[in-house]
Amino acid sequence: MRDTYRVTIRRACQVISISESVYHYKSHRQSDTALGKRIKEIASTRVHYGYQRIHILLRCEGWHVNHKKVHRIYKDEGLNLRSKRPRRRVAPAHRLDRPEITAPDQCWSMDSEFISKVLDKWAYENNVVLDFSRPGHQQIIHLLNRLMVASEMNV
Repeated sequence: MRDTYRVTIRRACQVISISESVYHYKSHRQSDTALGKRIKEIASTRVHYGYQRIHILLRCEGWHVNHKKVHRIYKDEGLNLRSKRPRRRVAPAHRLDRPEITAPDQCWSMDSEFISKVLDKWAYENNVVLDFSRPGHQQIIHLLNRLMVASEMNV
């Protein structure tokens, strides 16, 4: 910007609303490569250690480093541990697909609380596949019971 418009540093900083100290700032941050290498070594030997335990080990080894810096390097290296254990009750992968439905009354969904021998027998006789879902819906159950009774009377 200075070269294109031929303005002083002071004028260029005023235009883009920054102070001159920001323009002249030089970073004094030291290289973290040695520390990052050591954190990686510890994390590879101690697989279940998080950044806090690695920070304690580094302090014991004589490194004078802030825990926030250890955490930043730990994240940058991609060493984060899973925060939760994997779920054990995952649905099995070998579950069968639902049958194709081509006409009404081939597949019914119902509450698992009201499964009875009579309903199973009725479903078997009428070639209806019962699809069981979560409990609830009392109106649907009463409707199914009425339909079952009506179909038994019509037979």
